[in-house]
Amino acid sequence: MNKDGSFAWLEYIDYINFRRSNPEMTDPEVIDEMLRRRYAVADQEMKIVEHQEDVRVDEAAMKARFEDWMKEYDKTYKNEEEKARRYEIFKQNAINADKANASVPH
Repeated sequence: MNKDGSFAWLEYIDYINFRRSNPEMTDPEVIDEMLRRRYAVADQEMKIVEHQEDVRVDEAAMKARFEDWMKEYDKTYKNEEEKARRYEIFKQNAINADKANASVPH
């Protein structure tokens, strides 16, 4: 469970993936300790990302990215107002995805 009481889906999926890739590990205490250390590092990285929340967006590049996405997924909108609304949603999702991807060590 997350701190707010909601189900921690990402941690659960990570746990399942960990168990699949490490079937030889059967001691629950060892598994918990390994995952706890893993999330302690993730929490530290998230603090860095949150500290860097002030993201500057290159609007021209983001609009080009949106246009490319529209072409790739064959998206059209009934008018410019709808397209502008969808662009703002796309932009926020792209920023969030870029932040999340930047926080993952490669």
